[in-house]
Amino acid sequence: MTESAIRHMYAPDLKSGWGIHLVQEVKLLAKKADRESLDSAIDELVNLGMRRETAGESIYKERCIAVDNGPSWARYMSISGSPEDEYDIITLQYTEEGLLTVDENREGHAAAFGDDIAIGCLATEFKREIFVVRRIMWFFFSLVNLLFCKWS
Repeated sequence: MTESAIRHMYAPDLKSGWGIHLVQEVKLLAKKADRESLDSAIDELVNLGMRRETAGESIYKERCIAVDNGPSWARYMSISGSPEDEYDIITLQYTEEGLLTVDENREGHAAAFGDDIAIGCLATEFKREIFVVRRIMWFFFSLVNLLFCKWS
């Protein structure tokens, strides 16, 4: 059930119902160390005539980690937008017509803030009391690790 909830929030099935949502987001994790090779692969496709957004979507989906399970979600939630993060968040935004935009997060400032609702839902599912403290990231990361250790 948890894996399904994570998958629906961060890697939704774009072929099935959209409900009230006009835009759906797919979250991916790109290793900062791989940025140069990702950019090179995207540039190669652009040089062959592909639109940059389409090339980015293709390469990121192929080479990045989809946020679609517990371990990838824990990595995602640990991202604070600082240079010390191991990963950058890549966001693919879609409308019913197809790809809308690719947020490549070039500066590496995107953080997983705002996902306290997801944590709350997961905590409710597993009958756990949690409190999200946004200003203390090490506490937050420890909390995510603690939750996943107890679920295992």
